Amino acid sequence: GDSFKFDGDCTFTFVRDPLLKFMSAYFTINFYIAEMGRQKSKSWQEQYNAIIKNYAFWNITTEPARFRTFVYDMINSTNEFLSVRPMDHAYTISGNMSPFFGSKIHFIGRVEQLSDHWEILSKLDHCQDAIRGRETSNHELSFGYLANEFQNHEVTEMLGLTGMDSRTSQKSEFPQYKELIRDQQLLNDIVEHLWQDYVCFGYEPKYPKLGFEYSGKFQMPY
Repeated sequence: GDSFKFDGDCTFTFVRDPLLKFMSAYFTINFYIAEMGRQKSKSWQEQYNAIIKNYAFWNITTEPARFRTFVYDMINSTNEFLSVRPMDHAYTISGNMSPFFGSKIHFIGRVEQLSDHWEILSKLDHCQDAIRGRETSNHELSFGYLANEFQNHEVTEMLGLTGMDSRTSQKSEFPQYKELIRDQQLLNDIVEHLWQDYVCFGYEPKYPKLGFEYSGKFQMPY
């Protein structure tokens, strides 16, 4: 595909924990597909009908069965799956960055340490002027916001998120995260699908606050 090469004086990006990014994408994808189905235009309806026909997860209306099916729909046909909007939200970090191969990147920060890493970035040579006056904001996904934006509370209910909000609820309360605690193989399969991101960006597949960690066959090379 097309590639783009950046060679500026201050080029940077911020990345996010691979698994948490994937989980966020799952919720976002579900809300976007639901909104797609509400649109009346022919092109939107054609895309929506193709998703219903080709991917089993959208036809499952309970959790965590819907989440499990989504995971294996993606793993079993990754390239085809991610080429369909809005499933491209589930792209790996390295997949998103691959079109910029060969670019000069001066700094890669982490969303989880946004304020601290933004401060470091602001002190790098050639970056002071480029980012002066720009403020940072914490990344968060509010399921309540998504439901209100798309006016589709039925999807919130299907996902088992009624009454929950990522700003106030513990992720371990969500049925999808509970399933990762219950099913070690499911967790291992997701992490191995995302393994290149763990290696490239130095994240450890351990989540003590969520009650699970990777225990599969892969090992970090450092």
